[in-house]
Amino acid sequence: AAVSSFGISGTNAHIILEDAPPVEAPQEAPTVVLPVVPWVVSGHSVEALHAQIEQLTDAAEDLPRLDVGVSLVSRAALRHRAVSLGAGFEWDPDDPRVDRLAVVFP
Repeated sequence: AAVSSFGISGTNAHIILEDAPPVEAPQEAPTVVLPVVPWVVSGHSVEALHAQIEQLTDAAEDLPRLDVGVSLVSRAALRHRAVSLGAGFEWDPDDPRVDRLAVVFP
């Protein structure tokens, strides 16, 4: 508790009568493990996209999936695109769904 006094001439006096009660330390938030980290890749052509996938698969084998996923999202989105939601890319360039894009919001 505290008492404050404000005088007419601008003189102020403040007194603290007791300490504030101790505040409990906030509990740490539980660590959230993301089950899936998308790796988004694109290329100017189907061949360029395939080359990007091969290079990425070889280069990022020992890197954390989350870090790689964050880095890939900031790259330019080119005409031909693919996404990996697991440990690797399963991609068939002859699949009729290759050039179709779907966005799903849970």
